[in-house]
Amino acid sequence: MKDVLSALFSSRQETKKNSVNEASNNTEPEPQPIVDDVVGCIGKLPLYADFLRHNLHNAEAIALDKWMQSGFQHLSQKRRTTFKEVFNRFPRLEFMLFGDDNLRPISGVMVAGKDQSGREYPFTIFKVMGAAIHTSQIPLLPSMLSVFHHLAIDLCHEKWVNEEKNVLFKRIDALPINEFHAGEDYLRRQSRSQLEVLSSQWLWDTILPVSSLERRMEFIKIFNHKLRSILALPMASRQWGIEINIFNSEKRDMVQQFFVTLIVMLLGHKLWNGQSWLSDSNGAESRLTLFFRPIAAEDFLTLVDFEAGRNNLMVINDLLDEADLAVTAENYVPRQSSSLAGLLKDWVLLYEKKANDI
Repeated sequence: MKDVLSALFSSRQETKKNSVNEASNNTEPEPQPIVDDVVGCIGKLPLYADFLRHNLHNAEAIALDKWMQSGFQHLSQKRRTTFKEVFNRFPRLEFMLFGDDNLRPISGVMVAGKDQSGREYPFTIFKVMGAAIHTSQIPLLPSMLSVFHHLAIDLCHEKWVNEEKNVLFKRIDALPINEFHAGEDYLRRQSRSQLEVLSSQWLWDTILPVSSLERRMEFIKIFNHKLRSILALPMASRQWGIEINIFNSEKRDMVQQFFVTLIVMLLGHKLWNGQSWLSDSNGAESRLTLFFRPIAAEDFLTLVDFEAGRNNLMVINDLLDEADLAVTAENYVPRQSSSLAGLLKDWVLLYEKKANDI
C-alpha cells in the first residue's frame, strides 16, 4: 500500500523538489509574498453597550459575522420560549472552517456573551489565515492553532467589565499570528510525531472507553458508511454532519488532529470544503462535529443546543448503541495497530474496501 501518511506529512522542501524535478524547465517557482494572518473579534462583552467588531476587513471575517447574525436569529426563532435556558448552557466552541481554493481558512473560539445591558449574544475571537492552503496542509492546523485557541479562550474568560474596548482590541492584536509560515516543516514533523507516539488505545479510551474489539470495529464501520453516504450527495444537499463524543475534554485537541488527518487521507487531494467544531459544555462531554459543506445558519442551533439540536447530525456513538455487534463482518477486523499512525493507515484501507490487504 502506498504510504499516504508519509506523503501527507512530507516536508514542504521535499514537495517542492518533487514538483520541480517533474517540471520540464526545472525552475523554482517564485516565492509568494507572505501575507499576515488577521485576528479580530465579533460579538458582545460587558465592557461595551453594543456589538464589538474588530478587524472585519476581509471576506472570510465578514462572512463569519453574517453567519453569526443569521444563526443567532435562527436560534432565537426556533427556541423562542426557551431561549434564556438554551443560551445559559451555551458551550465553548473552537472551530476551523475550510473554504475552496479562493478562500482562506478561518478559525477561532466562541463563548456566550452579554453587553452592558445584559443582552445576550456570542463573543468570538477569530483568525483568518494570510493565504489559502492546499489539502495536505489541513492536518497541520489543529497543532498550529492549539496555542492560539487556548490563549483566546483565556482572553474570553477574563472579567471584561470596566476596561475600554481598545484595551481588549490590543490584547487580541497581540495573539500569535503567522505560525504556519514561520514553521510549516516543523509542524509537519510535530504532527506526524504525535501520531506515531500516541497509541491507538489512547484514542479508543478517549472516544469509546471500556469498549470491546467488536465495538471498535463497528465504530469504524459506521463512521465509514456514514461518511460515504454524505459525500455521495452534491454539496448543496449535504445537510448531514458527523459527531463524535469525547469523554476526556483535556484530550480533545488530539482527537481533532486524528480525525481531521483521517478525513484528508480519505478524501485524497480533493479540497475539503467544510467545518470542524470542538464543543465543551459544563456537565457534558466534549464533542467533535464535522460538516462537509460551507457553513449554514441552522448549524448554529445544532452546535449550541446539545439537547435538541442533533437532528441533522449522525452521532456515531448513538448509532453504535443501536447496532447489532453480532452481525459485524469478520473481514472488517482491523489490525491491532499500536499507534495512531498505524490506525490511520488501517482505517484508510477499510474505507477503500481493501480489508484483505491488512
